[in-house]
Parts: sequence; C-alpha cells; structure tokens
Amino acid sequence: MWRFRSGGPSAGYCRECGEDAFPISRPGPFERVRHFVCYGMPATGSWSCPNGHEADVTIGSTRTLTASRLPGRLWVPVEAARMIYYERTVVPVPLTYLVALAVGAVLGAVFDIWLAWPWWLVALGVLAAVWLLFLASAFRADNRRHLFGRLRYLKDPHGQHRRELEEFKSRVNAGGIAAYGVAGWEGPLRLGGWTGRDTEISSLRLVHLTSRDDEMAAIEVEYHSAERHYQQLHDELLEDFMVQSMELPESTEPRDLGRRMQQRRWQALQQSPPPWEEASIEVDGIAVAFEILARSDAFVTVAPVGGGYLVVEAHGPEPGSFAIATVDDIGPYVEGTLAAMEAHRREV
Repeated sequence: MWRFRSGGPSAGYCRECGEDAFPISRPGPFERVRHFVCYGMPATGSWSCPNGHEADVTIGSTRTLTASRLPGRLWVPVEAARMIYYERTVVPVPLTYLVALAVGAVLGAVFDIWLAWPWWLVALGVLAAVWLLFLASAFRADNRRHLFGRLRYLKDPHGQHRRELEEFKSRVNAGGIAAYGVAGWEGPLRLGGWTGRDTEISSLRLVHLTSRDDEMAAIEVEYHSAERHYQQLHDELLEDFMVQSMELPESTEPRDLGRRMQQRRWQALQQSPPPWEEASIEVDGIAVAFEILARSDAFVTVAPVGGGYLVVEAHGPEPGSFAIATVDDIGPYVEGTLAAMEAHRREV
C-alpha cells in the first residue's frame, strides 16, 4: 500500500547561480495578509544574491511515493481522497472562499427571512458547493486519464508502470513518433524517457548500455519531432554539454542537490563555449552530417533527420564506430526497462 508524501520546503537560494539569497526589502504585515488572501502563498518580498540576480525564494515542496502506514480499512478512502485533492487542475485562493462565504451569508439572510432556514447553514452550503466545484476539476476530461493512473499507482505502482509502458510501446510502434537506435547493439537496452501530452509524443530517447552494471549509458539516441525549434534544441545541447563538463560541487547535505546543480550550471556558463564541428554518422545506411561537440570521454551530436531532429550522445565510443537505424519495435527497450525496475525492486 502506497501514498504520496510531501517533503519539506525547498532551500532559499538563487535559482540562477545557486548562491545564498538575502532579502532586499520585506513586506509589511498588511501586504503579507493581502498577498496570502489573494494568491494563497506567503509574500517573500525582494531578494537578491551576491551575483546581483533577483532571487526566487518561493517556498515549495517535493512529493515522493512511499509505503503507507495507514491500516488497510482506512488506506483506500483516505489515500484516494488525498490523491484527488492534489490532482485538482484549478486551485482556489483564500479570497475565493471568503467571497463564497460572504455570498452565502447574504443568501442565508434572505432564506432565513423568507423560509426560516438557518442563515449559517446556507452560508456553509454555498462554501461547500464552491469547494466541491474546484475539487471536480480533478475529473476534467483532459486530466481524468492521468488521475485514474495515479490512483492505480497507489495500490500497485509496479503493475501500473508496466501497463503504462506497454501502452506507450503500442503508441510508438503504431507511428506515434519515429524511433532510432544503434544498429546491431548487443548490450542491454532501456527507455531513456519521452516528452509529450496525452496521445502526442514529441520526443523519444533510447538508451544503450554495455552491461547491466553500467551506471552511465554508452550511447543515447533521441529523436525530436519537427515541432521543436532547432536553434533552441541546439542551444540547450550546448549548455548541457558545458554543464556536464564541469565537476559537481561537493556538499554534505543530500537535500542541497538543487543548489549544487545551479552552482555547477552557473560556473559552466561563465566559460567560453566550445565550437561546434562536423562529423559523419550513418543513419539507415546513409552518411549524415552531424554538428558535434566533443571532449576526450564523450560527445553530443545533432542533425535534421526524417523530418525531425536526431540527437546522439555517447560516452566512450567514437562518432564513426557505430551506425544509427530506425527501430520498428521498441519492445526490447520496454522489456529492458521493466527488467531493470524489477531488479531494483528486489534489491530494496
């Protein structure tokens, strides 16, 4: 039996460079109350960091899937209600409830005079109706499938993950998006992730490992649909390559990972960007000219292919040492992912 558990607030650091944020100005008592009533969150005032960035220190939280300690009889209704509450697509602010309560009080006074109904009962009824109206946003058509999937995760996360991957495999194999992998790869295969909304898939990444014990993929092949802007993808690959070329700052606090990653990114972007060069990789038997960024142990390449954009990232292999081919059935990648999940489940 499983539940989603909320973690503590996020750290107050600059989201641009990772340095400690400090307040420049603080809101007064009236502004703090007004901000909470109108926006449903604390007013943080103006913050900055040693590098002069306007820092965002909005307090947030994380949610993780953990085993539930509730008794079996209470677990299903409590966790289902909790999940529906968190899956609302429209979330009211305190001002909404205050307005509803005021309207309910006025209607209650009318019904009290006219029908002798208790005015406070009418006011509470209007307030409850508004709360249920916003709660019903969790069942909107564009969110219903996601909600039901999350509810199934609570009872059987591994089984639900398998069902979702099998459904995803069917969509890709039916032509939902082109899939590319390393031709003739004999090592373990994995799904590396995908992006999209509902039934539309905008990118798909396939991972190729040299052995089951590898912590880092040897080659990752990702295909982006033509909806993605090429220059934006080009710039993101350059930034990621520069960041990955920097060592991760040391820290003794596991929850400080976000800060460390921002510090790493900031330090990388202060360096001069490496130049893009040209390399040839065979794709479906045809040599294709890729733009490439390379260092001694890794490289990343990108090129327009098949009406979209093909990105190849490798750690170890040289650009001309392998070929890329269309994958007609991603079943082996799905099975490899499920096998890795099952092995991890047995370990924990």
